[in-house]
Amino acid sequence: MGEQRDAAERPPDRSFRRRKVAVAVALVLVALVIGATMLRDGGRDGADDRDAKERPESSAGFQYASELRVDVGERALAVNDDDIPHTYTSDDGLFDSGVLDAGAEARLPSLAEGSYPYHCEIHPALRGELVVSEG
Repeated sequence: MGEQRDAAERPPDRSFRRRKVAVAVALVLVALVIGATMLRDGGRDGADDRDAKERPESSAGFQYASELRVDVGERALAVNDDDIPHTYTSDDGLFDSGVLDAGAEARLPSLAEGSYPYHCEIHPALRGELVVSEG
């Protein structure tokens, strides 16, 4: 008579293994999409900034523009046109672009009317000021 294998001795069902792999792949893809979206948006959901205009701020020749002016509701676009990495970090912690390699860019958030000094975390002598005012 044929012996019946105990359930613990039976090889796992291949279709069950395939489903597990498919679920794992789907989770990785979702994580990649979320990560890419966060990088694109600077980690912010941007819900209140969707219609904001952007004004570019560029670092080149190892310097920022001394002053960047935007209207309330506009967002500055930090662009690293230099050959080395820089950050755009507000002195009061309201924004931080993270490290921008050469040619990279990041959108800074819309801010209330006011003056916001910023600096490069990598090169602290590199400083600028974002001025937000009513149009």
